[in-house]
Amino acid sequence: MDIIVAGHICLDIIPDWRIGGIKTIIPGHILEMSGLKLSTGGAVANTGITLKKLGISTTLLGKIGSDALGKVILEILQKEDKDLVENMIISQDEISSYTIVLNPPDTDRVFLHYPGPNHTFNANDIPYEKIKNGRIFHFGYPPLMQKFYENEGKEVLKMFRRVRKMNIITSLDMAMPDP
Repeated sequence: MDIIVAGHICLDIIPDWRIGGIKTIIPGHILEMSGLKLSTGGAVANTGITLKKLGISTTLLGKIGSDALGKVILEILQKEDKDLVENMIISQDEISSYTIVLNPPDTDRVFLHYPGPNHTFNANDIPYEKIKNGRIFHFGYPPLMQKFYENEGKEVLKMFRRVRKMNIITSLDMAMPDP
């Protein structure tokens, strides 16, 4: 593999909202949607799939649960290329991360996010032996991953030092969350 894309991954659940704006949300009432889209989200999926589509040898490294949401994430990734998922970490006791994306017409999107295994993913989860032949290690969204932002980001530093000792080029996407 040329590039390892690691970090945040989730399932985006996007209702197809065609009529009415945000003001049509009334507590206790039903707001009918026109459909639903399921898509992978986060740096691992977004960057990794794009690199693969560009013909670059890529592997993905994110942490998901063994639940139904995790199975959907794997299915979406495997449709792109079955080899993309060979280094994914599957946690047996966690619910996969998801984001419900509310995208009403004429209003900016609202994200309802559950971090799940992204919060427990840490530098020790990386299979360093498996990635030692990579050329570039891209890590995405540490500000959205608890183990990487706590303790002043020492976990990011630990991980990057280890990867750089392997003579792999590193890249970091900070995806700054809202204040």
